[in-house]
Amino acid sequence: MRYLWVLFNAAIWTVVFGLLGIFASIFESNKGKTLGHCARLWGKYILFFTGVRYSVKGLEKLNPNGCYIFAGNHASGYDIPLAFAGLPYWLISIAKIELKSVFILGWVMKTAGHIFVDRRKRESAIASLEKSKKSLINNPRSILLFPEGTRTCDGELGLFKRGGLMLSIETGIPIGPVA
Repeated sequence: MRYLWVLFNAAIWTVVFGLLGIFASIFESNKGKTLGHCARLWGKYILFFTGVRYSVKGLEKLNPNGCYIFAGNHASGYDIPLAFAGLPYWLISIAKIELKSVFILGWVMKTAGHIFVDRRKRESAIASLEKSKKSLINNPRSILLFPEGTRTCDGELGLFKRGGLMLSIETGIPIGPVA
């Protein structure tokens, strides 16, 4: 029953904040920044209405005006709302390409400038990361990625895929570990 409540909240708040962000972004010059603010509210609302309490530690070690590549272990369905709610940065994610076809969510993510990677086609994944590298240099923002490339079943760290972390080296954006 709790799982259905979480899904319901995720769907409702994705529609509300996604459509609000897309509408508001029509009037902004820095495309995606308004959707970044909406994504932060999206995460906070999902966590609040599903009863998840959280705290954030270590932000004082980061430059509040900087950009980072936030890398964490993807161990829960809450990881993404927690990251968006807890990290006060303009944040986009590196996401599996399958999310691009999810009703409304894909449209919102594409409009916000999230990076889609086809995990089954190495050449395509590399090409999308190359394109995003240029975009990050021209329009700096922070990235959320899960270097293992998928959610872990047991919480143990798996092998890291190099592509997302190579963005740090090639763009000069520092990595911020997330736990």
